[in-house]
Amino acid sequence: MASSILKFIRPDLFPIIDVRAYRALTGTKLYYGTYNYKKYIAYAEQLSDLARQLNRPLREIDEQLYCYDEKYNGKI
Repeated sequence: MASSILKFIRPDLFPIIDVRAYRALTGTKLYYGTYNYKKYIAYAEQLSDLARQLNRPLREIDEQLYCYDEKYNGKI
């Protein structure tokens, strides 16, 4: 929930941590009960690095990861 608030404050800096986008990026399923600060920061850094490499906005990267997971990985 906190990641949603942070994204609205600074969408260029803070992604929303989402189970689908997380799974598409890391290959592992994220369970709601396992969210923590350390995991969020690591996820945000990975997304930021990817956005820089691809020269795309951060919000676009997490949205595309979500769509990819939805299409190719099926149910959560």
